[in-house]
Amino acid sequence: MDIYLIIGLTKESRHWSEDFLAELKKSLGPIEIHLVDLPGAGKHLETKSPRSISGIVDKARSHQTFNPQRKRLVIAISLGGMVAWDWVTRYPDDFHGFVMINSSLAGVSPMFKRLMPKALYGFIQIALAPKGEKKEKAILKLCSNRPDLSEKILPRWSEIGMEANMKLSNVINQLLAAMKFKPGQLPALPMLVVAAQKDRLAYYKCSQDIAHLTSAKFVLCTDPTVGHAFHVDGPEFLAHEIKTWWQAL
Repeated sequence: MDIYLIIGLTKESRHWSEDFLAELKKSLGPIEIHLVDLPGAGKHLETKSPRSISGIVDKARSHQTFNPQRKRLVIAISLGGMVAWDWVTRYPDDFHGFVMINSSLAGVSPMFKRLMPKALYGFIQIALAPKGEKKEKAILKLCSNRPDLSEKILPRWSEIGMEANMKLSNVINQLLAAMKFKPGQLPALPMLVVAAQKDRLAYYKCSQDIAHLTSAKFVLCTDPTVGHAFHVDGPEFLAHEIKTWWQAL
């Protein structure tokens, strides 16, 4: 099986938790993991990010290959979930399953739930912080509920932030794309929606609304130590739920 991972706002493929990648390999057996960088991030840092989710998808998809002999699963978090939604609805033959984590959709959930008012202060701190350790620390403070794990990964994230910090214009373009993206048709493939009850950025009921809309399986993690960065805070839980759902198919 091939697994494609799509991360969220301002992040790149190197921000996926190593613990989560290890748990996926342990849970799902012989797999190949494809880390997708969106335009303007990671390997495509110098590329201009489109101001639409569909534009982001088309650019990201152009860099991927698909083996017709293997099952393909896309796992996406936050903004990445919106990207994956558009991807699987416009290119239904690319994947056989879709996991959407701590995400939201305009027109399905109100804006004050998609970005909770208390999170606005954290966003301001992130915007004002200089690139490197201070910015990454502000991001982890908002997105992670596990200070112990945050401290563990902070040096690596700081290093990435110094050498490959996303341009402000691309950050704005990603935000605009996320804010205005509204789902058209529904995904026509098996879907798992996972949310953290103590996500302090996006209200977990946004994910619940998506699950109701699509009749997808919905899993709510009530562990208070798991936040928006689910792959950082709860890698074992997340990998286990994906395995259980996938095997049940």
